[in-house]
Amino acid sequence: MATIDLVLPIPSPTRLDGSTDNVNAQPRMLQSSGTLTNYPKPHLIVLQFDPAIDQHVIWQFKLPANWTSGGSLVYSWGAIAGASGNVKWKSGQRLLLAGSTNALSSAYTAASSDPAATAVPGTGVTVESTSTLNMTGAVAGCVVTAVLGRDADAAADTANTYVAYLYAATFRYTGS
Repeated sequence: MATIDLVLPIPSPTRLDGSTDNVNAQPRMLQSSGTLTNYPKPHLIVLQFDPAIDQHVIWQFKLPANWTSGGSLVYSWGAIAGASGNVKWKSGQRLLLAGSTNALSSAYTAASSDPAATAVPGTGVTVESTSTLNMTGAVAGCVVTAVLGRDADAAADTANTYVAYLYAATFRYTGS
């Protein structure tokens, strides 16, 4: 058995409708101040999570044929210069099995575990966090809809004047 990472796109192509609790994290392009003669300045495409409202990103994918167990969102994130406090992340998933009749009626299942509120890193520092999804009932080939959001209104999220940037994410699982 091997640990395998399925790369999730930033930004995600799934768009939310903007109603209460259905707000997208906003795609942004950050430009580095570093330069190298005859090269462009480095740019980084990120998702920006607002400090005042809960915002989310959703990924939808099929569990690979070699999936045998597990399922975690592993994500790298950071903040702007001078940021302080803690950021609280939340996640969940929804499984659509072959023959399922609940495609438009089922809700997300909260993750088995999300990281505790995490201190905002220093300038230019990236933090890796992991949310373990509840994959009960999952089978290889089923459709997974995974959600990751900033829980901005949680008491534990104290970085309430600073945005958080999501740099990259993977779905980590055990496969054959």
